[in-house]
Amino acid sequence: MRVKSVVLIALLIIFCVTSEVRALTLDGSQDSVNVAPYVEYLIPDETLSVTEVMARKGDFIPHGGDAINFGFLQHDLWLRLRFEQGNEPGAEFRQYLLLSKIHIRQLDYFHFVDGQLVRERHTGTDRFYATRDVDAPQFIFRLDKRVGDNELVLRLRTSSPLHTDLSISNAPYILKVGTDHQFLYGMILGFFALAILLSGTLAYTTRQRSIIYGFLLMCSAFAFSLTNSGFGFSNLWPETPGLNPFVSRLSLGFCFGMTGLFATEFLELKRIAPRLALATRLSSIFLICTMIFPVFSFAPVFALAITFLVPILTLISACYATSKKASGAKLLLVGFLLYIACVVTSSLASFGVLPNEFEYAYLLDIGMIMMAIILAYGLALKINERSLAAAVSTEGVKAKSLFFAIMSHEIRTPINGVLGMLNLLEKQNLNEEQGKLARYAKSSAQTLLSLINDILDLSKIEAGKLDLEPITFDVVDLLDEVTNSFAQLETNRHIEMILDTHHIQQRYIVSDSGRLRQILNNLLSNALKFTSEGEVEIHAQIVQNTLDPELLISVRDTGIGISDQQLPRLFDNFTQADESTTRKYGGTGLGLSIAKQLCKLLGGNLSATSTPGIGSIFTFSIQIELASTQPLKPKPAIQGKKALIFDPCPAAMRVSKNYLKAWGAEVHSTPVEQKFFSILSREFFDIVIYCGSKALPEDMIQPHQLILAQPVSDYHARQLSKPISETALVRSLTKPEEVSETNVIATVRPKPYKLLLVEDNFINTEVALGILEDCGYHQIETAENGQEAIDLLKQEQFDLVLMDCQMPILDGYEATRWIRAGKAGEQSKVPIIAMTANAMQGDREKCLAVGMDDYLSKPIDPDKLTKTLQQWLTN
Repeated sequence: MRVKSVVLIALLIIFCVTSEVRALTLDGSQDSVNVAPYVEYLIPDETLSVTEVMARKGDFIPHGGDAINFGFLQHDLWLRLRFEQGNEPGAEFRQYLLLSKIHIRQLDYFHFVDGQLVRERHTGTDRFYATRDVDAPQFIFRLDKRVGDNELVLRLRTSSPLHTDLSISNAPYILKVGTDHQFLYGMILGFFALAILLSGTLAYTTRQRSIIYGFLLMCSAFAFSLTNSGFGFSNLWPETPGLNPFVSRLSLGFCFGMTGLFATEFLELKRIAPRLALATRLSSIFLICTMIFPVFSFAPVFALAITFLVPILTLISACYATSKKASGAKLLLVGFLLYIACVVTSSLASFGVLPNEFEYAYLLDIGMIMMAIILAYGLALKINERSLAAAVSTEGVKAKSLFFAIMSHEIRTPINGVLGMLNLLEKQNLNEEQGKLARYAKSSAQTLLSLINDILDLSKIEAGKLDLEPITFDVVDLLDEVTNSFAQLETNRHIEMILDTHHIQQRYIVSDSGRLRQILNNLLSNALKFTSEGEVEIHAQIVQNTLDPELLISVRDTGIGISDQQLPRLFDNFTQADESTTRKYGGTGLGLSIAKQLCKLLGGNLSATSTPGIGSIFTFSIQIELASTQPLKPKPAIQGKKALIFDPCPAAMRVSKNYLKAWGAEVHSTPVEQKFFSILSREFFDIVIYCGSKALPEDMIQPHQLILAQPVSDYHARQLSKPISETALVRSLTKPEEVSETNVIATVRPKPYKLLLVEDNFINTEVALGILEDCGYHQIETAENGQEAIDLLKQEQFDLVLMDCQMPILDGYEATRWIRAGKAGEQSKVPIIAMTANAMQGDREKCLAVGMDDYLSKPIDPDKLTKTLQQWLTN
């Protein structure tokens, strides 16, 4: 027992001797002396003043370490340093106390001589930068010449891990350390500036989301670097201490958040791992929000957790994308691992596990720069890949456009001959069977032409070369024409065509009427194809609740319907609902796709809803302009008159009823024929609309009664045909003498003009001659190529030239240039009309550019040809 006591006492004596704090002696010969081993420290449980601390000198504990390392502190840290006798009065040197820590919220410096406080300083990142003795990121205090027993006392308060060197150095050494810091950080700033400039330029020129996120990542990393290095506090906002922690927190959150967002876009995670992409994106956005708006008490806790979660998710994403061999995944993984390694090394240095060399303070910046360089290389590779893909795609589009142009010309040429000959054949004295065969052949040729037009339109849309030609037109008349054209084709089927335009008050709009007609044709042909019986209703209105008015049209049918599984791919190219539909109904699946893309080009959209076995509703909208002048909407004078309607189709009867009510009539209606006859026999009605299957009994017709009916009988005052459109109903309810003479179209017979037809295809020549002769033009000369045309122009006088473009020896383009150059004699200004099978984008412009006056595409439309000839021959 005695032996143990002796051993313990001996150990205690040895401990006290070895742990005794030695006073520091300075002679001015050393550049720098580490004073951490000479320091005593005190961490009180409460806030104390310097007087109270000096009264508790016996409570200070020897430190003994090579660096001040306490990690996170909850309370103030007091440090005490004592000096031995020395430093005689005649010594001429000045030294400085150097604290290498950059971020200390509050730092109080007290200098005692012979136990008396002779100097104190209060500084830190919570105070103005001007409170520092020396203009440097580190904390430096001037030490005057010391005589006698001197003491230094420091109080530190910080919110970051406390690990720092404490030394006393002379001015040359401090200048050298400052120069080293400035040189290293200058290089870092230079790399950051280059990275930001490069990523900013790429983001502005490419507008790609991944590069924009990369640019924001660089900017936020640069802002964090400015706060982490002390550069921002010392140079940018020295008079605003509170800005430093705010910018540091905000930039760090943005940096990590943008890292996650950048990774999701750079790796295209949405395509290869949608759930992982969603988790990373949501975590990144939440992190950024908590950094910007820390309004809840728990927000910093969540932010800290997500600060670690986002890099983990990013690392997992990079590993997964690398396993899937995604483009750029390896580069992102390497760059991010390097950055994580720098973060870990810097953290270990901050907690004292590694030596606190000043280079470690810039490891976060160095890691970010290395990652930026690697990612910049990755972005350059991806941009190069996309550029190559775009170039290949562009070449593919050009090749496809060229193919379609050639095929268009080669197919349209024989179709022009087929349709032309069939038109001429129909005008011959054919018997019933021959006429039916001719009509069937013509219908097939027109179907083939429609298919070619669809394919051409699709190629133009994909190439971005579909021109729009906005004009002013009457939208009600256009809808009426389209609906009636389909109604005439469906007379042998039990399908009711209904057109409802009573909501349209301003009929004249500005848009591309041709493309609107094409959309309607596609939707109506689709509706009629899949509807065996029932009705097809077109409802139109103009919506003006936005700055840009819209024309909204819906097409409802009672056809087979479409399932929910088939709807999402309904508007894809060459797609129909299912294979059985294709086999039963035929078609290419292009009509709806083209209609949707045309709607988008016109500033709207096309959508569909459907119930299998009940029918479908296709609704589309296009942006329009209302014409500046709006003629008064036609309105019959039937205010206060009584009307009776019978229509077995409730929807059609509803539309007719709406029209009559809008014009002020008192309307009665019934879908039951027997009830209609009962009502008509008891009461007098000014207007009777009868859509039954038999003629009205003569004894039910009263004097001064206007009867609109189907079928037509000799005693009926007006004929009514379906579909009952607004225009047709106005015309039927208006007296003949009220019809304006401006509605009568005069037929102008052509004068004996002399024409030159230049065409190398014999069949097309015969077709054109037949059409021209039917139009009244009989003085026609023909030429098989451009050279023959020039020779004829030298010999004879012609009033107009119809010029094909693709011909042997001398084509139409070169022949036109020669004519305009005067090589065809005195007829250099003769009107030249292109009549060609070239119908692709730019063909019209090409014809006009060489000197032609107008353009007609094959197959030739006789009406268009007649109007064009009248226009140029009468000028």
